[in-house]
Amino acid sequence: MAATESALELLHKGEAEARESLVVISARGAGLDTYASFMNVTSRRIREMEVQHGEARKALGVELAALKEANRKVQLLENLKEARQIRWQRDFDREMTVIADEAFLSRLLQSKKSGRVAQVDRASAF
Repeated sequence: MAATESALELLHKGEAEARESLVVISARGAGLDTYASFMNVTSRRIREMEVQHGEARKALGVELAALKEANRKVQLLENLKEARQIRWQRDFDREMTVIADEAFLSRLLQSKKSGRVAQVDRASAF
Protein backbone atom coordinates (compact mmCIF):
# COMPACT_ATOMS: atom_id res chain seq x y z
CA MET A 1 0.00 0.00 0.00
CA ALA A 2 2.90 2.36 0.75
CA ALA A 3 4.42 1.52 -2.62
CA THR A 4 1.16 2.39 -4.35
CA GLU A 5 0.96 5.70 -2.49
CA SER A 6 4.56 6.61 -3.34
CA ALA A 7 4.04 5.67 -7.01
CA LEU A 8 0.93 7.86 -7.13
CA GLU A 9 2.85 10.69 -5.53
CA LEU A 10 5.62 10.37 -8.13
CA LEU A 11 3.09 10.39 -10.97
CA HIS A 12 1.35 13.46 -9.58
CA LYS A 13 4.74 15.14 -9.18
CA GLY A 14 5.69 14.26 -12.78
CA GLU A 15 2.38 15.64 -14.00
CA ALA A 16 2.97 18.91 -12.16
CA GLU A 17 6.50 19.18 -13.55
CA ALA A 18 5.18 18.57 -17.06
CA ARG A 19 2.67 21.37 -16.65
CA GLU A 20 5.43 23.70 -15.52
CA SER A 21 7.62 22.73 -18.46
CA LEU A 22 4.78 23.48 -20.88
CA VAL A 23 5.33 27.14 -20.22
CA VAL A 24 8.94 26.78 -21.36
CA ILE A 25 8.03 24.79 -24.49
CA SER A 26 7.22 27.01 -27.43
CA ALA A 27 3.77 26.93 -28.89
CA ARG A 28 4.91 24.55 -31.60
CA GLY A 29 2.60 21.69 -32.46
CA ALA A 30 5.14 18.90 -31.81
CA GLY A 31 5.81 20.12 -28.28
CA LEU A 32 2.12 20.31 -27.52
CA ASP A 33 1.50 16.87 -29.03
CA THR A 34 4.29 15.39 -26.95
CA TYR A 35 2.91 17.04 -23.84
CA ALA A 36 -0.63 15.86 -24.61
CA SER A 37 0.61 12.32 -25.16
CA PHE A 38 2.57 12.42 -21.92
CA MET A 39 -0.44 13.77 -20.03
CA ASN A 40 -2.69 11.04 -21.44
CA VAL A 41 -0.26 8.30 -20.43
CA THR A 42 0.33 9.86 -17.02
CA SER A 43 -3.37 10.44 -16.38
CA ARG A 44 -4.20 6.87 -17.36
CA ARG A 45 -1.42 5.55 -15.10
CA ILE A 46 -2.65 7.74 -12.22
CA ARG A 47 -6.20 6.38 -12.63
CA GLU A 48 -4.85 2.80 -12.66
CA MET A 49 -2.78 3.46 -9.55
CA GLU A 50 -5.76 5.05 -7.80
CA VAL A 51 -7.87 1.97 -8.59
CA GLN A 52 -5.10 -0.30 -7.26
CA HIS A 53 -4.83 1.89 -4.19
CA GLY A 54 -8.58 1.66 -3.60
CA GLU A 55 -8.52 -2.12 -4.00
CA ALA A 56 -5.60 -2.37 -1.58
CA ARG A 57 -7.50 -0.26 0.97
CA LYS A 58 -10.57 -2.51 0.60
CA ALA A 59 -8.44 -5.64 1.02
CA LEU A 60 -6.79 -4.10 4.07
CA GLY A 61 -10.23 -3.33 5.52
CA VAL A 62 -11.30 -6.95 5.01
CA GLU A 63 -8.10 -8.22 6.64
CA LEU A 64 -8.49 -5.84 9.58
CA ALA A 65 -12.08 -6.99 10.11
CA ALA A 66 -10.91 -10.62 10.09
CA LEU A 67 -8.13 -9.75 12.54
CA LYS A 68 -10.58 -8.01 14.88
CA GLU A 69 -12.89 -11.04 14.77
CA ALA A 70 -9.98 -13.39 15.47
CA ASN A 71 -8.88 -11.21 18.41
CA ARG A 72 -12.43 -11.23 19.76
CA LYS A 73 -12.52 -15.02 19.59
CA VAL A 74 -9.13 -15.31 21.29
CA GLN A 75 -10.30 -13.00 24.08
CA LEU A 76 -13.45 -15.09 24.49
CA LEU A 77 -11.41 -18.29 24.76
CA GLU A 78 -9.04 -16.68 27.26
CA ASN A 79 -12.01 -15.56 29.36
CA LEU A 80 -13.48 -19.08 29.27
CA LYS A 81 -10.13 -20.58 30.25
CA GLU A 82 -9.77 -18.15 33.14
CA ALA A 83 -13.32 -18.86 34.35
CA ARG A 84 -12.64 -22.61 34.17
CA GLN A 85 -9.40 -22.16 36.18
CA ILE A 86 -11.20 -20.10 38.83
CA ARG A 87 -13.95 -22.70 39.07
CA TRP A 88 -11.38 -25.51 39.39
CA GLN A 89 -9.43 -23.62 42.09
CA ARG A 90 -12.64 -22.95 44.03
CA ASP A 91 -13.61 -26.66 43.87
CA PHE A 92 -10.08 -27.69 44.89
CA ASP A 93 -10.10 -25.31 47.85
CA ARG A 94 -13.50 -26.62 48.91
CA GLU A 95 -12.25 -30.21 48.71
CA MET A 96 -9.13 -29.39 50.72
CA THR A 97 -11.28 -27.76 53.41
CA VAL A 98 -13.43 -30.89 53.64
CA ILE A 99 -10.32 -33.11 53.90
CA ALA A 100 -8.81 -30.85 56.57
CA ASP A 101 -12.06 -30.88 58.56
CA GLU A 102 -12.25 -34.67 58.35
CA ALA A 103 -8.62 -35.01 59.44
CA PHE A 104 -9.23 -32.69 62.39
CA LEU A 105 -12.32 -34.60 63.49
CA SER A 106 -10.50 -37.93 63.10
CA ARG A 107 -7.63 -36.80 65.35
CA LEU A 108 -10.07 -35.37 67.84
CA LEU A 109 -11.98 -38.68 67.99
CA GLN A 110 -8.73 -40.68 68.30
CA SER A 111 -7.56 -38.54 71.19
CA LYS A 112 -10.91 -39.00 72.98
CA LYS A 113 -10.86 -42.78 72.38
CA SER A 114 -7.35 -43.14 73.75
CA GLY A 115 -8.41 -41.35 76.89
CA ARG A 116 -6.35 -38.31 76.28
CA VAL A 117 -8.43 -35.23 76.53
CA ALA A 118 -5.60 -33.05 75.36
CA GLN A 119 -6.31 -30.05 73.29
CA VAL A 120 -6.04 -30.81 69.59
CA ASP A 121 -5.12 -27.79 67.57
CA ARG A 122 -6.82 -27.78 64.18
CA ALA A 123 -3.73 -26.41 62.48
CA SER A 124 -1.64 -29.33 63.75
CA ALA A 125 -3.99 -31.82 62.12
CA PHE A 126 -1.90 -31.61 58.98
